[in-house]
Amino acid sequence: RARMYELRVDWWIDERRDPEKATRAACTYLHELYERFGSWELSLAGYNSGEGRVERARRKRPSCPDYWCLDLPRETENFVPKFMAMVMIGSNPSEFGFEEPRACAPLSYDTIEIRDAVDLQVIADATGASYDDIKKLNPALRRWCTPPSDSPTTVRVPVGTGRQCLTAIAAIPPEDRVTWRRHRVSRGETLSGIARAYGTTISANTSVNDIRNPHSIRSGSYIVIPVGPGADSISAYADASPVINYRVRRGDTISSIARRHGKSTRDVLRWNGLAWNSRIYPGDVITIRNM
Repeated sequence: RARMYELRVDWWIDERRDPEKATRAACTYLHELYERFGSWELSLAGYNSGEGRVERARRKRPSCPDYWCLDLPRETENFVPKFMAMVMIGSNPSEFGFEEPRACAPLSYDTIEIRDAVDLQVIADATGASYDDIKKLNPALRRWCTPPSDSPTTVRVPVGTGRQCLTAIAAIPPEDRVTWRRHRVSRGETLSGIARAYGTTISANTSVNDIRNPHSIRSGSYIVIPVGPGADSISAYADASPVINYRVRRGDTISSIARRHGKSTRDVLRWNGLAWNSRIYPGDVITIRNM
């Protein structure tokens, strides 16, 4: 559901944790449910249990005029009146015996665009904030760094520190830069071979991934690679991998993805079990095979 409303959910980022983006997506979904059902009670029920289940409940009781006589899961039957009660209490707390909550100042921050993976501690040092401060401003970031990607990632930093943060990151010497990649282990690969391809070391990979035995990595598992400045063979190595898992971005089509990887649209459709009229959404993963 989150991906349908263009929230990114993957190993690096989970925008369901972003209070602003998640709230906007939830409001959009509720608005669409209201347009469908014409009732806020039914909309809330659909939000909780799925609109399909609400439709089935209505078909089973065609004479039922509204939400209150439908047979729905107990959780949903409790969710709707609880939600409505909270709205009523929130509108006038004192009337129901609650103290008026103290209003908090709106959260203020600067936003910056960061390409590729940057350690959050580096961002914290550049802004004069703590690592925990940066994590609190960016709850959608699931890891210790921004995701490795050609497209920029929006990062919140303390208000008034955006420009100095970008300046500080740009000033880091190339020899001191370390970024991150997530690599899926293919059959026959070794940790030493992966380390050479990414311009890093076995010890760095074992430390980051808490690998006790460097000779026992499993095919199909994922490891996070600290990528050093000597990784000029990354793209060549990725092209040599038997399978590339491409995450769909906004505006992508199957044909554009196929062209980007030098493949035919027909092959990409076949590898992913898709038809010519299949739809893809941001966040979907498309498999590309090197054959």
